[in-house]
Amino acid sequence: MDINTDVTPSLHPSVIEAVDGYEQHMAYVVEARNAFDEAYKALSTIHNARRAVADDPTMTDTAKLLAVAEFADKHSDKLFRRFDGAVARLTLTVRDHESKLTAPVQQAAAAPVAAEIRAHVKAMNQGERASFLNDALRVGDTQTITAVLGAPAYLSGLTEVEKQVHTRAYHAKANPDLSARLAIMTKAKELLEQRGALMHGEIEKSIGGSWAKVAAARQASNKAKAAFTFSQQ
Repeated sequence: MDINTDVTPSLHPSVIEAVDGYEQHMAYVVEARNAFDEAYKALSTIHNARRAVADDPTMTDTAKLLAVAEFADKHSDKLFRRFDGAVARLTLTVRDHESKLTAPVQQAAAAPVAAEIRAHVKAMNQGERASFLNDALRVGDTQTITAVLGAPAYLSGLTEVEKQVHTRAYHAKANPDLSARLAIMTKAKELLEQRGALMHGEIEKSIGGSWAKVAAARQASNKAKAAFTFSQQ
């Protein structure tokens, strides 16, 4: 998409395209990318409309402001709904991926060797235990990892938080695509939430006046029109 210097680059769709993993997992953030694309194009269009009426000698400055504001209104509601909808749907998908990365680890926890592994791990101090489990995960020692994580945390001397951390790491290593998709969707959701907050200010800039100024002009215009309303008593 072409660059428009009137519009902040923070709302250009390239902010999504630049996220790590976009090329491989773009299908999971296409709605976010399209929301930015639509916002950028709409803001460019409003800027163009403002410039188009700027040289119209038949319109006062207030009339020009009201005309552009009315045009902007047709775009703004749609843009806010687009951003809110994209955030809502990404929130649900992120939650689903999170649940898969934190699902309980399955193993034959009753096997004698599993009990011995847990006893061995429980005898370690906290630092040794963390290092031991990280090493087991790194080399792919599934027997050790599932023996510890497939049973209650206290049997291996772990806290619930420590068990959750190791469980997430285990699932992420076992399913790197799932982890990568979660990362890019989480980042896209954050960008939508952060950059969406810029929309009000960018729309004000595109129409050439604040919403307060527009509201005051509309009130004055409506008052003037009301004076020409004929009423029969």
